[in-house]
Amino acid sequence: MPDLLVLAVISGAAIFLFAVAIGSNLFVVMVNEQVRCLRENALSSPMPGGPAHRSRPEPVSRYLAWAAGDKKPDAGCARIRFHGRMKIGKNGRWMKTGGSACFSLAVPDYVWHATITFAPGIWIEACDFYINRTARMHFSLFSFFPLNKVHGHDIPVPSLFQYLASAPLFPQVLASSDSVSWENINESAAIATIHDGDIPARALVRFDGNGRPESITAYDPESPARNHPVPGMFASRFSGYAETGGYHVPFQVVSEYYLPDGAYACMEYTVNGIDYMPPEPVPMENSG
Repeated sequence: MPDLLVLAVISGAAIFLFAVAIGSNLFVVMVNEQVRCLRENALSSPMPGGPAHRSRPEPVSRYLAWAAGDKKPDAGCARIRFHGRMKIGKNGRWMKTGGSACFSLAVPDYVWHATITFAPGIWIEACDFYINRTARMHFSLFSFFPLNKVHGHDIPVPSLFQYLASAPLFPQVLASSDSVSWENINESAAIATIHDGDIPARALVRFDGNGRPESITAYDPESPARNHPVPGMFASRFSGYAETGGYHVPFQVVSEYYLPDGAYACMEYTVNGIDYMPPEPVPMENSG
């Protein structure tokens, strides 16, 4: 009897490890398929034009002249690698996270892939993407057991805003006359608007004393609390600016997510590297 119990435990552990290995591979395949779609879409779309010649708010002009210069976007995609921590809820426990993300510069598409360490030996795989105006979020325990899948008509606008709120990492897009329009507020703030077909996203961009974006929050002119993030949207804060690939970008980012039901999530991450690449499909590395 003890021998059978030991055999059962060993067999169960072997089956579990096999399922986790298969699930991890399948999750990476799913992520790489989304990246392939993103890069094919970028390849088939015209690149945005150069810097806008029409008048822009003064703080925006100063920032873009420093961050992106007068260059047209010279790459189809921007890929970042990051590590950091995240928590769910204002008083939630911090968990380690890391991964990579790919952003199209031709169209506002992106794919995020992160691994969240819930506890030693326990992790959650996450994939968040917006491609061709379709948005999805996938969360799986051990990369195998589905925890949550978010989709629907309420997701594209927050996802498009996430792209806009990440744009200081690839300022070529913010400088393009084809991608983002600007409205003046004052010497330290402006409104940025991006459209993907009939899907719009507006953001309040605040600049620090050095003229660099300090924060980007969702902007809703109908909301009585305009200085607070709109439910369902991201709010990002930036610091640690440095030069990479000929552009000046932030290497420290704090992103807060306010769900429509009032739930809260926060991720603080450090950018390990940014590659500006042609749009030909290249698989993303496994973040686990």
